[in-house]
Amino acid sequence: MASSLFKEFKEDNSYAPFLEENFDVQSHVSQLVQGLLITDHLNKLTLGLNCLEREIESQVGSHYEDLLSQATGVETLEDVLNTMHTRIQTLLAGVERLRVRVVEPFHRVERHTLVLGRLQASCELLRRVIRCLMLCHRLQQQLSTEPRDITKAAISLSELDHLGRDVDLSGLEVLEKEQRLVRQARSDVEKQASLMMDRGMELQNQTQVGTALQVFHNLGMLAPSVERVLNSLTSSINRSVAMALDVNALLQMTQDTRRGGACQTVVLAKKRDPVTHVCFLEEVQRPGKCDLFTSVWQSVTQVLTQEFSKAAQESTIIRQYLEVDYPKLVRLYGDLWRRLEGITVEMMHPPPDLSPPAASLHDTLDGEEPRESSEKTQNFDPEEALRCTLIPLEEAYLSRSRSRLLDPVNLMFAAHEAPPAKDEVDALIKTITSELNVSAVDKALSETVARNVAESLHLFCVKCQQLIDTSGDASQVIGPATAAQGLNVTVVNQLLYLRNQVDRTASATLAHLPLPVTSTLLLALPAINALMSSAVQPLFESLTDAIEAIVLTMHSENFSGNDTSGTDSQCSLYMKELQGFIARAAEDYLVPYLPSDIIKQRTHHLACRSLELFVRHASLLRPIGESGKMRLAADFAQMEMAISPLCSRPSELGRPYRVVRSFRPLLFLTVEHIANSPSVGDVIPFSTLLHFLFARAPQEMRSPHQARWSVSRYSKWLDEHQDERERLQLVQGTLEAYVAGVRAKNLTQFASAYPPMLAMLEKGLAFHTAASKT
Repeated sequence: MASSLFKEFKEDNSYAPFLEENFDVQSHVSQLVQGLLITDHLNKLTLGLNCLEREIESQVGSHYEDLLSQATGVETLEDVLNTMHTRIQTLLAGVERLRVRVVEPFHRVERHTLVLGRLQASCELLRRVIRCLMLCHRLQQQLSTEPRDITKAAISLSELDHLGRDVDLSGLEVLEKEQRLVRQARSDVEKQASLMMDRGMELQNQTQVGTALQVFHNLGMLAPSVERVLNSLTSSINRSVAMALDVNALLQMTQDTRRGGACQTVVLAKKRDPVTHVCFLEEVQRPGKCDLFTSVWQSVTQVLTQEFSKAAQESTIIRQYLEVDYPKLVRLYGDLWRRLEGITVEMMHPPPDLSPPAASLHDTLDGEEPRESSEKTQNFDPEEALRCTLIPLEEAYLSRSRSRLLDPVNLMFAAHEAPPAKDEVDALIKTITSELNVSAVDKALSETVARNVAESLHLFCVKCQQLIDTSGDASQVIGPATAAQGLNVTVVNQLLYLRNQVDRTASATLAHLPLPVTSTLLLALPAINALMSSAVQPLFESLTDAIEAIVLTMHSENFSGNDTSGTDSQCSLYMKELQGFIARAAEDYLVPYLPSDIIKQRTHHLACRSLELFVRHASLLRPIGESGKMRLAADFAQMEMAISPLCSRPSELGRPYRVVRSFRPLLFLTVEHIANSPSVGDVIPFSTLLHFLFARAPQEMRSPHQARWSVSRYSKWLDEHQDERERLQLVQGTLEAYVAGVRAKNLTQFASAYPPMLAMLEKGLAFHTAASKT
């Protein structure tokens, strides 16, 4: 009901303003007065009030019991509040009585405590004053006796500083005279300690250095004093290098300076605080920074780097001397390092009794920075840091050395018409030997120069490769040798000469060099061998093709005759042609090449290929009569003579030669004897003998190639399928086709050659299947 009433008021423009949160009576009345229908508004408001009164009465009537219970609860709450008010008044009265009893004693205790604190401060100040007076008197005695004990005086000064650290003692008349004495005494002690330090460093006297360091430690200025001394040494090096860049004097001066630093470092490692037993060296080293030795070494090497660079920029003569004679400078640096190596090891790895004790509290709390400092020290290589001072000079020297190695190669090929002469190659080898011998003073330098030598050899190969003729004239084998072939012969011979010279130089002349250097030189030889092989490859491919073409002509001759009384025992025409071609090819194309492993390997491969092609096509001949067998046997004998220009000892050719020797006796055996021959499989492949047995079979049993291929195409297929199993599977398909043809014709028996051929085929398949599994 109430919600509906408020909804009506909200929708009515006359009542809606009264429901707004920011309702203002005066502004609303002003708006009504400005209107012309005030009476209507009053009537409207009267009706609204009546509605509200009725709504209130309705709400009160419907919630009478709830309102009554709330009124009863208010009366109960008033009783509770009255009770709490009474108790609070009682508590306040008790607190007031307690305050009266506590405040006065508290003020008395507070005043007494203040007086006691002032008395204690006065007593402490008096004790400090008395102690200062006693120390000043002791200090006067220590400084008045001869010789002065500046170590004990430094202890007294340190204790005086400690007494005045927390309390301001200035302004006390009783101490004014003593304070002036202390300042003067401290200045005198510092001067004497500095003089003793300088004298001890100059004379390498560890006793004086240790006394001075102890004084500085007692005065609390150990780290700044050590840093001052090291900065003085570094400045001395800087001045000396800047005055005159004389290498020998520079190295001697650097050695003396390092010994001074070593003396100081050893004393710092020995000396310890008598109370805390903390090593002086540990106090000097700053957390998160490099150790003392590493810091000094880096400073000195930085000075050397800067002064070398400055001297090279300002003086052309010095720069040329340093760059040209850089290996001498490297040798001097090597001698210097060998003299300093023992000292650096001692300073970087002190003995256990001189090493700092366990990590300090600061190291325990801030472990990361000391750990980083330790890692920097462990990874620091003083020899490498010393060598890095020469990097700009080394780069300049290597640039000159590289030019000396590459320029001769570029000059000898400048004409782009002919390969270099032998004396030019000898000059290059001489330059290579000279550069490597000069750089032998340092292993790293010689390894870098060896890489430059390998680069020059690579450039030589690239230039030779550009000269090699790859046109048809370079690979023709029909007529006499052409100019292109003569050019390739000269290039290959020069490559061979260079290879042999490099090999001899690396193995004999430069054998004293480190193994990585000679290994780098020898690693360049395979590239030369590869270039020689690629240069002669087209010629040998042409020779192989020509020999195969000649061997193919055997299929054009008649081997089917059975007359053994004629001239068939003489070799065939193709064999005579083959012998003449091989002899002419060896004389015209191969003899001009100097003897080498590459040419020998290629020539032997050509001979092996010739034997392989001969045996292959001899096995594919059909039909073959008795006189054909005799002529073919003569061809086998002549084949060994035909390859003699290519290989003086045919036994070196391996299996191809053994196949030729083993195949010839089989020409006159029966099919059964051939199948049972011990050379089957071990020497002569199964597929080759199966090809030969097809010639013993009738014409109905076709050879594997007769159905769809020519002899040349089949020969190419055999070259593409070197796996014996694939060849046997092709023969198997041919025999299966023969069997199918016999059955199609309803014949009662197979040819007499079929069973031995089938047995040989099955034996070959079983043999190669077992071999492939193992």
